[in-house]
Amino acid sequence: MSKGRTPADAAAADAAANTVDIGLAVLRLPAVGADLLIVVNSGLGLAGGSGAGVGAGVAAPGGRSAALLGRVLASLAIADWGLFG
Repeated sequence: MSKGRTPADAAAADAAANTVDIGLAVLRLPAVGADLLIVVNSGLGLAGGSGAGVGAGVAAPGGRSAALLGRVLASLAIADWGLFG
């Protein structure tokens, strides 16, 4: 999220924007009155102007967020429910 950008700032930011695949899960834990948020991201491409752009223009391995998120959720176990207060 960005606020107060000028058009020139927006153009520079767009040139430095990487492409990512994001997997997101929100688990409600009503027994402890909490929600658990799990986020997995996987790079799809690096922009030339980005800080991560060492391999700029080359597609990064990615698009695996959904599969990885599925494995995380399948193996998730809460060992200490006391962490939720």
